[in-house]
Amino acid sequence: MKAIYLRQLQEVLDRALPDALPGFARSALRLSKTEREGATLFQGSRLYARTVNAGTQFIFLIPYSHRERFKAEVGWSTTGRFPAALTSHGPSQLPANELVMDEWLADFSDLYHRNRGLGHLGWDVWRCSVASDHPDFNRAFIAENMAAVSDEEARARAESAVRECVTDLQAIALPYLDEWARYRGSSVPSAKGK
Repeated sequence: MKAIYLRQLQEVLDRALPDALPGFARSALRLSKTEREGATLFQGSRLYARTVNAGTQFIFLIPYSHRERFKAEVGWSTTGRFPAALTSHGPSQLPANELVMDEWLADFSDLYHRNRGLGHLGWDVWRCSVASDHPDFNRAFIAENMAAVSDEEARARAESAVRECVTDLQAIALPYLDEWARYRGSSVPSAKGK
């Protein structure tokens, strides 16, 4: 992701997510040397966490390195430690029921597919104005991608992408995390103002 988009995306996420997702706040990614070596970490990623009786729930937002897009991973840990070893590749073998796992991270695209039966590639901060199968795609992509972007344009694009992200997380990720909390016998934070 281009630096101008990444900077605006991080600012918008840090402002919007805690307001939109009850109990979630930005969290520092504290990993031991061993955890850091075993994890696939991405520059510019943002970790948001909330504590429930059963442990800590996480939403990990990851910018693509070569696209103006970001994706999410959603999970939990009964110890409160971020399950970094599971990021971007998950376990080598899927459990029959991930709700029994003490640590878990699910790719949001998998949750989206389970819920909606459709693929999900993440949220675009910018995309070309023509589809990739359009005959003039390459020309349009190069011209649009090379065009200068102001901070205001980048912020507006980031805000639009974050609105879509928040809507999807509220509809799919929060119910999934709430299901885990109920499975573990924990209370679920209520939405603000309800």
